[in-house]
Formats: sequence, structure tokens, C-alpha cells
Amino acid sequence: MKRLALGILLVILCFNCFAQQDSVAVKHKVALGENLFRISLKYNVKLDKLKQWNSLTSDAIGEGQELIVGYEVANTKPQPSKSSNTLDYLNRLQKLVDQVENLYYLSLAEESEKRDYADTALLNALFSRQYSENAEYQLMNEMNSVMMQALKDDIGLSFYSSFTHNFEPGIFEGEDLFFRTRANVGFDWQLFGSGFLGNKDEAKRLEVENQINSLLESKVARNENYIYSYNYFIYLFNKSQQKYLERRLSMINSFLEIASQMYLVRATPWEQIVKLKGRKEGLENMAKNLANYNKGFDSAYAELNFDRLLDAESLPVLEIIPEMVFSGVESDSLNQSLVALEKQKVDLEYKKTRDLSFRTYVRYNLYDEDLSDIRSYGSVGATFSVPLFKNRRNSELKEKRLAVLSSRLGNQATAINNELMNHYYEYEYTLKQFLEMYGDKELALERLRRELAKDYLQDPSFTPIDAINYLDQLFAIDFELLDLKQKMYLKLLKIYSLMKDNKASDITRVMNLGNFLDKMAGDRAVYAWSATLGKFDPGFLTKYSINNDFSRLFISPGNTDPSTLESLMELAHKSNQKVYRLIGENSFAKDGQSDGLMTIAQSAIEQGYDGIQLDIEPHTFDDWDNNKEGYLANLSAAISGVRDIIGDEKQLSVSIPLFYSESFLESVEGIVDEFILMCYERPEVEFIVAQISQEVALNQDKVTLALRTDDFSDRIELEDFVKKLIDATGIDRIVIHDLGSLISLDQETIMGN
Repeated sequence: MKRLALGILLVILCFNCFAQQDSVAVKHKVALGENLFRISLKYNVKLDKLKQWNSLTSDAIGEGQELIVGYEVANTKPQPSKSSNTLDYLNRLQKLVDQVENLYYLSLAEESEKRDYADTALLNALFSRQYSENAEYQLMNEMNSVMMQALKDDIGLSFYSSFTHNFEPGIFEGEDLFFRTRANVGFDWQLFGSGFLGNKDEAKRLEVENQINSLLESKVARNENYIYSYNYFIYLFNKSQQKYLERRLSMINSFLEIASQMYLVRATPWEQIVKLKGRKEGLENMAKNLANYNKGFDSAYAELNFDRLLDAESLPVLEIIPEMVFSGVESDSLNQSLVALEKQKVDLEYKKTRDLSFRTYVRYNLYDEDLSDIRSYGSVGATFSVPLFKNRRNSELKEKRLAVLSSRLGNQATAINNELMNHYYEYEYTLKQFLEMYGDKELALERLRRELAKDYLQDPSFTPIDAINYLDQLFAIDFELLDLKQKMYLKLLKIYSLMKDNKASDITRVMNLGNFLDKMAGDRAVYAWSATLGKFDPGFLTKYSINNDFSRLFISPGNTDPSTLESLMELAHKSNQKVYRLIGENSFAKDGQSDGLMTIAQSAIEQGYDGIQLDIEPHTFDDWDNNKEGYLANLSAAISGVRDIIGDEKQLSVSIPLFYSESFLESVEGIVDEFILMCYERPEVEFIVAQISQEVALNQDKVTLALRTDDFSDRIELEDFVKKLIDATGIDRIVIHDLGSLISLDQETIMGN
């Protein structure tokens, strides 16, 4: 008993000792770039637990914030998970995020290419191409042509013969025979009816009928080819849609594999897995249906000459011109031509001479009175007959027949116009859906851009799952946009098939979506000096320029590290931005075609620049007033030399002030691709409009306007002025001077200092 009591006492004492040890909270200080998701992986703790321990209502955390990541007995520290699998998840997720970023830039580049494409010649060929011919009318015309030739060969002459023998005695008493036997041979020549003149009229009628058949053939040709073009359009759009399904499936499969493994360590909820699997199954089914349709198309139309390489995404978005579609019955020239030809045909059919008969003949006659004495003689004669009552109704019949035809064609035209109205309404409704969806795409791009910017800035709120989901939403919208565009093209094809001999470009206008949802007015470029390139890293500059809608970067590299330039150019080209080598050494205006300038130009082309931007300003020299002609001649020679170096494949842009002479402008206008007019110091619309008049008169298409941020107090004032300047000049190409000062202006505008 004593031993038992002693044992119980020891157990109680040990329990009390352990109970008195405090549980200590283990804390983690949030570093730049960390988020709740990554911290949960690091310490192998569920997200819900982290939120519960830290009283968090969302995933938002901040740099430097202390979080409870677990509890331990005093003097014991929890160790972060050493699982190589956990590290592998993070690495694979980061690679997936990098892939998302690459696809984002690819989407920007593809969108820019689609905006720039508007080939109306291809559009017309696509709608008017003939894949099958209906030979019915052609065969009818060939048959009529044979009949016409036969009628022309028939002059109405026919051979005549007859033989008569009279019985004796006759049938009645008192009959007296004039002759016992008679025979006649000879020729008849018929003028009317089926004779010489009648055949000419019939040949004319067949000729008119051939003209009618030709019109009817052209009228039904579009309907005959409608089903072929309809299936072809579906085939083209299916191919383009398959691209986005493949991208979505690739991303989902990669993410699903990671998510499935993460579920095993309870880092991802099962609902996420189920949702992904359901989405994957639906996408695979869609991909299968598209592939099956296209396989059937290739099999059914293997012998037809379809352009199977055409990309449906390159087809422009079209706006229907209502007044060209609803032409009305009276203005339908095809129906008017049909009525006119039918009238000619009816006139020939009901010609007054149609029922007349005028026949001339020549005969040789043989008579036998008593079978022994044959008498013979020749004779000529003519017969003429005319109906007494039949022709009285011909005029009325003609009118009724033409009235029936006009009514039938009028009803057809009315029915077509009604059908056109319905198709037009459906097209406009689909176009409205497309534009709304296009706006959704811009929102999806912006959401994805902001999420990727979080990753770049190491924002703790960034999660790879959100970036992947946003990219998937973007591809889903691209798929839906193609589906809506397909519906518009199929509807337009039906409208086209109901129309007369219009081209597709006659009834539509290409919609320019280039600036449809742009954040900034105008097509923009920006100068970037070497100081800016050294101050900010390429990733930030690229993202900033994309966010500000700069399509071109004019870079003055100076002593910038070559790897920085290479990285910047690579990122810019990913997003379809053009990069020009900015040459701004004014001394080149003293040397003309100097070796130094030519070397820089040659090197720029070898480095992959898209063009050269010459910002050589001899007007800044002290002796400008006395030697301006010589300096301008040197500048002209320099421009010509650079063009010889870069050739016609690369762009040549030249910056000039507003006061260079007209003779200088004319001397280089045919050499340069762009004049950038420096509208500095006086941001006044009226002043600028007056000052650029000679450049605009010379070639407005080559004029671009440059503005300086130093001339404006904030970004709002700058943007307001840009809009006013574009409206006043009609020139929407704008260059901002410069990238570094614009970033500063943004900071001052946003921060208010």
C-alpha cells in the first residue's frame, strides 16, 4: 500500500510540474514579399489556424507585422517544415507565376496585332469566294443557244408533197368526178409563226431568256455558296478557339497537379480541387467538340479550295452600314432588270404577228382523169390567215403577266428586307455583347496586371492562385469574344447572301478598337534618358510604360549597363512595344555624316532596336543665327546617312523645333518616317496649331507632337491638354518628354507634394 501511495504521489507531482510550464506563442515577422499562404507552408500550419491565432478576418497582412505561427512549451522552438516537397511546391508555383506573366505579355502583344489588322481586300475575297457552282442555269443557256442556232439556220422553207385518189362510183348519186388521181410536189415558205420572221422572233426570245437566266444565276449564287462559307467560318473560328482552350487546359493541369499535392498536406481545400477538375472536364469536352467538327469539315470538303491557314482572330470587327443594307424594293437594280427583260420576253411572245400565217408556195401538179391521160403543170401561190378574236386579249394578258411577275418580285424583296431587318437587329445585339465583353477583357487584363505587379513589388497580399485564376478568366473571355465574333460573321454572311452585287466592304465599316478602352488619349511614345534607366530597374519601367499606354520607347542608353538594356528591350518586345535608339548628340550637326553617328546607327540595328530617333538640336548652338543654313545642311546629310545605314525596314524618327525652314523639311520629308515637333515652353493650343501648319501641310501623316512634363503642374493638367490638342489638330500621335519626369509628376500628383 505504501508503494502504491508513493507512486500516485509521484504522478501527481510530475503532472503539476508540467502543468506549471507555460505555453509560449511562436511569432514570425512578416518580411517583404511574404503572404499568409507562404507563411502557412513554411510552418506547416493551416490558414484557418493562422487567422484564428491572429484574429485575422482576411488574408491581408503587412510588412513587419508579427504573426503567431504556433505554440510551444517554454524553451522549445518549433522548426519550420524541412519537407523538400513543400519547397518544391513553392518553386513550382513560382515557375507557374512566371509562366502566367509570359502569357500576360503575349496577350498584350496579340491584342495589339489584332487592332492593327484591317484587310478589306481579304474580307471581300472571303465573302465572295465561290466554292460550288449550280450548273442548272448554265445548262439551260447552253440548250437555248443550240435552239437559237437551229432557228437561225431555219429560213422557213419546207418541202411539200401530196397524193389524192378519188373513188368511182362516189358515195352519193349524182357525183361527178373532176379527176381520178392527183399528185403535187413543191416548196412552201412560211414567213410568220414557225417561219422565217417567226423564227427570228423566237431566237430573240431565247436570247432574252438567257439574259434572265444569267441574272437569276447571279441572284442565287450567294445562296448556293452560303452553306459552304457558313461551315468554313465555323471551322476558322473553331481553330482559333482551340488555342485558348489549350492554354487554359495547360495552366489548369499544371495548377491541378500542384494543388492536388498540396491538399495532401492540407494546404489547399478539397473544394478547390473539385472546382478545378470540373472546369477541366468542361474544357476538355469543348475541345473535343471543336476538334470533331473540324475533322468532319476536313473530310467533307477535302477537295474544295478553302484557306485553312487563315487566322480568324485577324478578321476585323465590323460595323454594318444600315443605309447600304436597307436599299428597298424600288432601288433593287436586279429586280428592275428582271422585270425589264421579262417585259421584252412577253412582248416577243405576244407579238401581233405571232398568230398570223402568211405562206408562199411553188407546186408541180399531176392530174389523171381516166387513168390514161395524165396532165401536168406548175403553179405558185400564197395563203394568209389571221384569227378574228384571239388577239383581242393579248394586250391584257401581257399586262396581267407582268403584274404577276412584279408582284412576286416585290413580295420577295419585301420578305428579304424584313429578313434583313431581323438579321441586322441580331447582329447589332451581338456586337453590343462583344463590346461589353471587350470591356470585360480590359478589366481582366488590368486585374492580372495588378496581381503580377504585387508579385513584382513583393506585396504580401499576392497569391499565385489569384494570378492563375485571373489568367484563366482572361483566356475564357478571349474564347467568348471569338464566339461572339463568329456569330457576327455568320450573321453578316447571311445578310450578304440576301444582298445584290455588293462587296462586303460596301455594307460594313471596320471598327477601330485600338483606342476603345485606352487609359490615355492618343498613340503614345516616351523619351527615356540614361539617368532614368539607371535609377529604375527594367521590370518597373516596362510595367509603368504598359500601364501608361506607351507603344514606343525612345531610349538614350548613355553608360547604362548592357544587360539592363537587353532586359528592357526583351520585356518591351514581349508586350509588343517598339524600342528606338535615341541619338541626342548635338555635335553631329557640325559633322554631317560622321563616322561616329554611322557607327551608333549600325550598332543600334545589330542590337535589335526597331528604329532610330534623332534628337540632334543645332538650334541650341550660340552661332545658330549666323550659320543655320550650314547646320541644317549638315543635319540633312546626317539624316540621309542614317537612312542609308538602317534601310527601309527600320523606322527613322527626327525631332525638330517648330521653326525650321520649309526648304529643310522638304529636303528630308521623303527620307524620314516621322517628324516629332517639339511643342515645348508654350502649352497653348492655338499657338501650337499655328506653328505646325507648314509641317501639317507638307505631310500630316508623318507629324507627331512632343510635350514636356515640366510645362504642366500635375498629371491631370497634362492629360487635359493632350485631349484638347488632339481635338484641335486631328493628330493623335503624342510623345512625352520624358519618362523620368513623368514618374516624378505622377508622384507629385498622387502624393500632393
